[in-house]
Amino acid sequence: MEWSETTIVLVEISAGGKTGLGYSYADAATAHLIHHTLNPKIKSGDAFAIGELWQKMAIAVRNLGRSGSPTVASV
Repeated sequence: MEWSETTIVLVEISAGGKTGLGYSYADAATAHLIHHTLNPKIKSGDAFAIGELWQKMAIAVRNLGRSGSPTVASV
């Protein structure tokens, strides 16, 4: 397998004065999906309601298939 470029998708999330960083190697469309589809679902959410936030994100990408984007699956 060969490729000529690599795209890294970097996500920074903050809550309660703490910041987390996550990344994945994925198509640039994954960054668009995170920014425009997932971000609005969790923004201003309760940082301690992890299950609720996960469910909101899962519902938002339900039509993409169970595993969805590689980045979405690891969020």
